Amino acid sequence: EESLKIETDEIVKTVRDTGLNAVFLQVRPCADSLYPSKVFPTSVYLTGEQGAQISFDPLEYFVSACRRNGIKIFAWINPYRITVKKFPDKESAHDSLSKDHPAYLAPQTAIFAGDGRLYFDPGSPDARKIILDGVREIVENYAVDGIQYDDYFYPHTDFDDKESFNKYGGGSDLSDFRRESVNTLVRETHDICKARGVEFGVAPSGIWANSESLNGGSDTVGDQSYFSSYADSRAWVKNRWVDHIAPQLYWAQGGKEGEFETLLSWWSDLADKNGVALYIGLAAYRSAEKDAAPPWKDGEEIVSQLDMISMKGRTDGHVFFRYGSVKGSALIRRLPERYGKRTYAGVNAPVFVTGESFEINSQAFSVIGFKKTVSCASRRGEKVLVLNGETAVTAVRRGNELKAVTKQGKTPLLFIGDRFGCLSLRIERTKPVKQEPPAKVTDVNVKEEDGYTVFELYTGRPCAARSEIKDGI
Repeated sequence: EESLKIETDEIVKTVRDTGLNAVFLQVRPCADSLYPSKVFPTSVYLTGEQGAQISFDPLEYFVSACRRNGIKIFAWINPYRITVKKFPDKESAHDSLSKDHPAYLAPQTAIFAGDGRLYFDPGSPDARKIILDGVREIVENYAVDGIQYDDYFYPHTDFDDKESFNKYGGGSDLSDFRRESVNTLVRETHDICKARGVEFGVAPSGIWANSESLNGGSDTVGDQSYFSSYADSRAWVKNRWVDHIAPQLYWAQGGKEGEFETLLSWWSDLADKNGVALYIGLAAYRSAEKDAAPPWKDGEEIVSQLDMISMKGRTDGHVFFRYGSVKGSALIRRLPERYGKRTYAGVNAPVFVTGESFEINSQAFSVIGFKKTVSCASRRGEKVLVLNGETAVTAVRRGNELKAVTKQGKTPLLFIGDRFGCLSLRIERTKPVKQEPPAKVTDVNVKEEDGYTVFELYTGRPCAARSEIKDGI
């Protein structure tokens, strides 16, 4: 527990100081969990033994650490993969699972593939329910900003799913059945996330299809996920079954298989036309390889790709695979100069409620006038915040609100929270405030200033909105 806390704090601090603003945390490597789960066993990568009991919740701690530092957190999931180790047959692979593993309890939901590994059968409704139950468990119990699926769908075309195809195929073509099976999981996952107000996305392989193979494909010659893993990622975007798409563009500019600029334009067009956010996946791991050669060496290619992304101006962000590669390469020195070191502005989340206790960020309170938070306690089932060592405030939870009552019985403070108990503080006014009508923009001025493009919106009142854009930021 202590080593995990130290590692988490170091990761979050590095992310913040590097200038990044989001973390995609792998929470399900192999149909397991890096948090206490009622659906999946505890991951072997967490305890050394799959299904071992834990008294500490790494995901909850990671979420809190990100919240305190103004960093978004997405739960990153491999939906179908059950084992990584190769086995000679299904029986030995099945016996390697913990006795509470859903694939052990329901072996008919798993397929032993030609690569010697176990996968959930995408065509099985029972397997899909297990995956969706796991997603629902996360979004209902953790304050994550989003869910993201990795690019593991059908591992290859040699997949023994005759039984599910015969049972559920309905006379369709096998390839179409497989693609629709994945589509169904994507649609239903989006429905779950949308109902909870959580962002959902997928990080597919960078090439949907080559133009020579399929109309509308990209001008590339690489592996096509539409055919090889039955991932119709273009359909997900066109039907808006995802809130964001994060294609893995792990090729260099000028590359033969999947030229970076070509794919950047293809995905930008697709996402732009369909109103889906686009996060470009970048191959930071190539810069961290010991024998990294040009153009990847010293992060040169990644920095050049960032320049191109900024120049195109039609993406919503980029994602580095992976943290260890950024920290272990020249990128860790080059990114802060690009983004600028972010400073913590905790006004949006000064208080966190975890279970029965408060976690208070005194820096956030200092923004709104409180110099120091001394302590917090629980008295007769109510939460008590002691601010500045003198102001005792009793906070009573009612739904998404915490009413804070001072000793005098007044209610100057109101903590507004989401369903997870991450709260924002607002000052309640004792007198009604006259509501001003919405401001009408009367003039727009665009000018260049110190290398920035500056947009000024004038409303006829003694105030103006000002937005500055430089290098696409």
